[in-house]
Amino acid sequence: MNKKIVIQFLVLTFAITLVCFAIINVFKTFGLTVESAPWLYGLVALSALSPTIASYVVLKNNREVTGFREWIK
Repeated sequence: MNKKIVIQFLVLTFAITLVCFAIINVFKTFGLTVESAPWLYGLVALSALSPTIASYVVLKNNREVTGFREWIK
């Protein structure tokens, strides 16, 4: 494995998660919680999918895969 790809994957994964939970915390300061605003579960789901999203983006940017079908394989 290429060390550069691994580092990019980790950084992007944690960045997506951090941004999602930062947005949730901003809404929490205004009194909106996940329980009172169920649409915030979308951000929780997005942060849970961050490793999947990051793997596709990093591999595509480094030309390790050419498209979605190849990535799925």
